[in-house]
Order: sequence, then C-alpha cells, then structure tokens
Amino acid sequence: MIATIIRAYEASPEWAKLAAQTRRYCRRNHATIEAALGWMSLDDLNAKRARSEFYALRDSLADRPATSMLVIASLKTLLSWAEKRALIEHNWARGVGSLYEGGKRQELIWTPQLQQAFIAGCDRPDVAAMFQFCALTATRIGDMLALRWSQFDGRWIRFKPQKTTRKDTTLTVSLPVFALAPLAQLLDAMPQGEADAPIFPLAGGITYMDRGQNSVRAVTRAVRQKINAEHLHWHDLRGTAISALFAAGCSDAEVASISGHKIGAGSMLGAYAARGDDLAINAFRKLDTHLARPAVVVPFQPRVVVA
Repeated sequence: MIATIIRAYEASPEWAKLAAQTRRYCRRNHATIEAALGWMSLDDLNAKRARSEFYALRDSLADRPATSMLVIASLKTLLSWAEKRALIEHNWARGVGSLYEGGKRQELIWTPQLQQAFIAGCDRPDVAAMFQFCALTATRIGDMLALRWSQFDGRWIRFKPQKTTRKDTTLTVSLPVFALAPLAQLLDAMPQGEADAPIFPLAGGITYMDRGQNSVRAVTRAVRQKINAEHLHWHDLRGTAISALFAAGCSDAEVASISGHKIGAGSMLGAYAARGDDLAINAFRKLDTHLARPAVVVPFQPRVVVA
C-alpha cells in the first residue's frame, strides 16, 4: 500500500535531513496522496496503468496548479525512494508533467520601483526592515529571523544557513555590513538588544520561528495585493539580491560568498573557488557602487479598484 511507503519514508534518514518546515509541507502533500491513492497496493503501483491514476490526481488539482505541482513532486520523491529501496520495481510517476505555468526564477524580480512601493505600502516597520535586509543580502527568511545580535560585531554578520548546513556543516556566510552603505544604515537604525535577542524582532513579541515566517508572509501578502505584485513572493527577494550582485559585475564566487551557494562545475570558476571574506567585501563594494548609481524610476501607478 502507498501508505506503507509514506510511513517508511517518514521514518527514513532521508526524511530526517529535511528541515522541519519542509517536513510539514511534505506531510500535507502525503495526506493528499494517501487520500486519493490509498487504495493502491504495491502491485497496483508496479503496473504501468498506475501512471493514469497519477495523472488523475494531478488533474483533480487543476484549479490549484501550484499545489498540483507540489503534490506530484512529493509523489515522485516517495516513489523514487521506494524504487531505490526495492519496495517497488518502477516509479511510474516519473515523467508526469506539471500544470503549473509560473514564471521562471530569473523573471521573478522585485524591481526598484516595486521595492519602493512595498516599503511605502507596508504599515509594519519591522516587516519593512526585514524586506530591505533580504533584498540587499539574499538571506532566506528563516535565516534572517534566526539572526541574533551576538552574530553582528558591528562590521560583520556571520551565520550558518539553516538549509545548507544540513549537508555542509562547514559553510558560514559572512556579510561585510560596512561595505554596503544601505545595509549599514538599516542596521544602525535598529534598536540593539541583548546578545541573544533577535536582530529583527517581530511586533507583538512573536519569536517562534515558523509562526514568525507565517506572520511575515501574511503581511507581505496583503501589501503585494495592494501594489499589484501578487506574482512575487518573499523568497523572490533572494533572487532579486543575487541578480543585483551579478548586475553589479560580481563573479560567481563573489555572489556565492554572499548567497551561500556552492560553486559547482557549471560556474565560471568550477569547483576551485575558495569562499572568503575578501570575496564578500568585493561583492558588497561592487553592489554599493551599483546601487548608488542614479536609476530611471517610472512613477508607480496605484492599483485602481473598480466597484
């Protein structure tokens, strides 16, 4: 039964490596899969006709294409894991196409105009400050909320990315705050707390990580609707910052020193670029020069709501 595979996968070392929030999302997808396909035995899963059932599941979620994509992705992961463990003979979910037609990552950019509109339209100064920080540093929302004043010595912010360090415990991101004037000004304006206090505390005293992320995203969703930017999300700030670094003339290694990405075989420097403070300083100095250049800003047109 597919339920057996789900339970086995959720008890596996591969599952344990996933972040807590990722596991929650996957459990939600697993529940959807089990509700629709729980009747399928191992023989059913091995039969080629199983693919038609997988397409039926995908099509049943056609009114929610993004959800459909995530559920099918979880199904593929489950069956791929089961195939490797010889629990099934073939993964018939492999090759099931997606209904989601969202934009490519490189197209999902918070332009300077939209960034200004977001800050102007956000009535939560704490969220506006977080927004600016992530747009400048490519920091993930979870890492940003986890930052403590003890990790900022007045010049550098240093932290281990929560996502990447599950695979590489040696990776540390170092942000040379002093080399990027807008970032230095942002942090100078933050009221400094005790060493173990968050750099970006949430209004209302919310400190629990996942509730904090949901709180930030809820505020963001409301502002995105107000400024007609529903196609963009908080995580797109990471791509926005990375794109800005490249636009400033940074090399792959310099960008990776800020974003925390690994330098793979597909990069310009192959696998031989060392990550270091000098690269991070160069990256932020280039970005600082880039951001200081005058830009042509098209006046923002507020959304017109027709009654």
